[in-house]
Amino acid sequence: MRKALSLITFLCFSFQMSFAATITFPEVYDVLKVNGQDYSSGFFSKKSDIELTPGRHVVLYRYNELFEDPSNDDHAKIKSEPFVMIVDMSDANLTVQSPEILDEMQARKYALKPTLTIMSSNNTPASFSLSSLRDFEKAQYQRAIEVARETPLTTAPANDNQIPNDSNTGSALPKDSESGNVSSQSRAYQMLNYWWQQASKEERKAFLHSIQQGH
Repeated sequence: MRKALSLITFLCFSFQMSFAATITFPEVYDVLKVNGQDYSSGFFSKKSDIELTPGRHVVLYRYNELFEDPSNDDHAKIKSEPFVMIVDMSDANLTVQSPEILDEMQARKYALKPTLTIMSSNNTPASFSLSSLRDFEKAQYQRAIEVARETPLTTAPANDNQIPNDSNTGSALPKDSESGNVSSQSRAYQMLNYWWQQASKEERKAFLHSIQQGH
């Protein structure tokens, strides 16, 4: 009986693991959020190993590195603004390569646009997209406004803090269906819900006011 239970547990664990892969960030990158959820790699960890299921995922990160400053007997911290990476995960593990930075001057230049090189476990480049968080939010906000103008309103939220929760903000952003069952309007509506959940109360008021004013 115990052997049977052990075998079932092992098979269930193996089944779950077979549908997940890992993307690894070196210590020069801070992973801030994964699919809208705060992320922490642990105080003593020198890298971030993020286990993700196959599909599209959104990772918020920034470049963050220390350099010695001999003139002041101190350290200079070089930190970029947050950037958004959207990656399609398969069953292959991915590794973010460390940038080849030799000194503080190179680091400051790199921090302006911390591009990534990502390789899969079979030694092929991974497919992903990058944008600054400011540009990403601006694009999503503009798209949400366009969708809101085209979609008839049936019911209004009960108050400024509520909206029908049709999407799980802890999951990856929706991916277009290969069979075409998910329309672009349905995807855009889910994106609108996603970013509504991320917005502050003031941002929600500004968004509703923009719709009412028609601009």
